[in-house]
Amino acid sequence: VEGVLWLGFKLVAFTYGGLLGIFLVGLLTERGSCRGNLIALPTITLALVFWRGGDLFGGAAWFKGSVWEAATRALFADRIDWQLTIVFGVVLTFAIAVLFPRKNPELPTDPPKA
Repeated sequence: VEGVLWLGFKLVAFTYGGLLGIFLVGLLTERGSCRGNLIALPTITLALVFWRGGDLFGGAAWFKGSVWEAATRALFADRIDWQLTIVFGVVLTFAIAVLFPRKNPELPTDPPKA
């Protein structure tokens, strides 16, 4: 049971960082758009899955000795703790999503006061 719980934590580490990055773009900046979010989240999630593939597939026979495993070792994924995947996801998603300007900058950011 403990192995399943930790696998669940590792799985959400790939997406929650991106979701938090998009949330922070909307909260902290005047930039960001739906298009930028739709580009940033899957791009960073796939990049993190490629980078940290050993966390998900490390026990599979086809992964051991593969080019993918060699690439993850070359990118130091085996030396960095898996919890930092969330931090990298936040930073990289924020960096990509903030590059896209708001589609309608003339729209007010706060609702009108009654």
